[in-house]
Amino acid sequence: MENYISHTTDILKKLRSLRTTITIPTIDENIFSIYVLIDEYLSLVTDDYSYRLLETLKKSELEYFDIHKKTILQLVTNEIGYRKSKDYLAGPKENDNNEELVYRIQSLRKYTESVLFLSTRAKPEGKLAQQMIFSAAAGLAMIWASAIAIYAQYKFGIFTMAFFITLVVSYIFKDRIKEIVRDYLSSKLLRFFYDQKVRICTCSRKHQIGSSRQSFSFVGDDKLDDEIMTLRNRDPISLIGEYTVGEKTILYPKKINVFPAHLEQVYHTLQVKGITDITRYSIARMTRKMGNPKRHLFITDGKDYRRINARKVHRINFNIRYTAHDESYLKRFWIVMDRGGIRRLEEIETST
Repeated sequence: MENYISHTTDILKKLRSLRTTITIPTIDENIFSIYVLIDEYLSLVTDDYSYRLLETLKKSELEYFDIHKKTILQLVTNEIGYRKSKDYLAGPKENDNNEELVYRIQSLRKYTESVLFLSTRAKPEGKLAQQMIFSAAAGLAMIWASAIAIYAQYKFGIFTMAFFITLVVSYIFKDRIKEIVRDYLSSKLLRFFYDQKVRICTCSRKHQIGSSRQSFSFVGDDKLDDEIMTLRNRDPISLIGEYTVGEKTILYPKKINVFPAHLEQVYHTLQVKGITDITRYSIARMTRKMGNPKRHLFITDGKDYRRINARKVHRINFNIRYTAHDESYLKRFWIVMDRGGIRRLEEIETST
C-alpha cells in the first residue's frame, strides 16, 4: 500500500513538474494541449484504480482496512481538489447519470493510448486471379461460338435460315459455357485466396508492420477437419445438432503476419512483443428473428401441480482454432442467447 501511494504520487508529481517547462513561448501550443489532456486523464485514472483497490481490499477483509481506506481516500480527495483547481471535470455527481464524465474518460483514454493503436487498410484479395478466370471462361466460350459459326457458314452458307438458327443456338450455349467454366475455375482456384487482405500500419500509416487476411463462407461438414467435428460432437446434446434441419456452419479463417524487424524499428523505445487482434462478432440480426423466450412448465408434488416460468434459449457452437509457431490450440464455447441478447458464454471442456 505504501508503494502504491508513493509511486503514484511520485509519477503525478514528476508529470506536473513539466508544466512550467512547456509553457514558455517557444513551445508549440499543441504540445501544451496534449500535456493538459494527459494530465487530466492520469488524474482520473488514479481515482479509478484507487477505488478498484479499495473494493479488492474490502473483499479481502484485511485487518487494517480502515487505515488503508483513509490513506487511499486522501489520495483521491487530493486529485479531486487538483482537478478543480485546473478547471477539469472534478468527478461523478450524485443523482446524476454522469454521462459527460464517462464520455470524457473514454475520449481521453482513446486519445492517450492511441500511440499503441494500429491503422488498417483493407482491400479485396484475388482480384487479378478472378479477372484471369473470367477471361479464360470468356475465351473458351468464344472458341466454341466461333467454331460453330465457321462450321455453319461452311455447311449452310451465310444467307440461310439454318445458319441464322445455328448462330442463335451457339450464342445461347456460349453464354452458358462461360458461366459454367467461370464457376468451375473460381471454385478450384479462388479457394487459395482470402476474401480480404488488410495492411496493418502505424497510426501515421508510414510504416507497415504486418498484414491480415480473412474470409467468410458457409460450408458443409465435409469441408471441416475431423478434429473440429469430433470436438463439436463430443457431448450428446451437440450430436443432436448434426441431424437438425436448417443448421448451418460458418467458416471464418483469419491469418495474421507480423514483421518483427519493422515492429522493432518503429517501437524501438518500447518493449513491444506483438500485437493484439480484436475480432468482434455481431448477433443482433439473429436475435431479432427469434421468438418469445418466455415459456411455462409444470411441476407436481404428487398431490397438486403448479405452473412455473421457463425460458427458451438458442445455442451457437463457437469453435476456435488458434495456430502460432507450429502449435495449434482448440477452444470451444456455447453462446447461449435469446431474443433479449446473450444470456451467457460457456466454455466447453476440450480434453478427451
